[in-house]
Amino acid sequence: MDKTFLIIDDDPAVCKMLELLIRSNGLGRVVCVLHSGESAVGEVLFYQPDIVLLDMMLPVTSGVTIVRQLVSSGFAGKCVMLSQISDRQMISRAYEAGILFFLSKPINAIEVVSVLRSAMELVHLKQAMNTIRGTVLAMPEESEKPQPLSIEAKLSDIFRDLGLIGTAGIEDIQAVLLKIIEHRRESREPYQLKEIYSAVCQSRGKDSDAAQRALEQRIRRTIQKSLSTIAQIGCADYYDSVFTEYAALLFDFRQVQQEMKHIRNPREEQGKINTKKFMEGILSRITM
Repeated sequence: MDKTFLIIDDDPAVCKMLELLIRSNGLGRVVCVLHSGESAVGEVLFYQPDIVLLDMMLPVTSGVTIVRQLVSSGFAGKCVMLSQISDRQMISRAYEAGILFFLSKPINAIEVVSVLRSAMELVHLKQAMNTIRGTVLAMPEESEKPQPLSIEAKLSDIFRDLGLIGTAGIEDIQAVLLKIIEHRRESREPYQLKEIYSAVCQSRGKDSDAAQRALEQRIRRTIQKSLSTIAQIGCADYYDSVFTEYAALLFDFRQVQQEMKHIRNPREEQGKINTKKFMEGILSRITM
């Protein structure tokens, strides 16, 4: 079945471009286009699209507010946000509200298609998991139920894809991810990475500023290594399954492209990482 999209952007040209990219790349169909945040939540809940594409700064109601209201209403689809804003704190608030991906304007066609395909894959996986759960629940109690993969096993698969097996930093990343999951179970408040780092260090009996800085540095080095791995894969084969799966999920796609330029010409700057986006991308995979 075709995936469905709903677009919310006050720029008609952006809406037209997004519609064209979705249609020409066979991604699905657009069920509704809105040019304001007014009544957006009601329209999304009426159409129940698989993916919502929305601008951060909208007339009447902001994109971040819309996402928060959708999440609190139990909306099951995925939200992808677009904006010219580059302020990291504002982007972090968007991720905390519940978006899956963030796309910078002016939009890049290759990046949009890659991100939407990743979002569609996650929608498909979630629907498949729901189907499996329904089937398992319908089985007689005496039937042997298949055991789902543990979070640690899922992480191991992801780390293997990213070429991180054997890297010291993956233990730190895993500890941080587990603390974020624990935080979300106990609180509806958004998490701050520094608070998570502190909690991880406390659990290790090393809660000092120096320990937290060392933890953060190890994590950033490990994420930078995974960016390099993804970029190297992209240089060899732009359509490699690992590249298409993780390039936009864990990194800003433009930074992946910048890292690819650096690999081809070391005089070019390296691509930059966003730790929170990396963590949120992995969380979206392991907590489905």
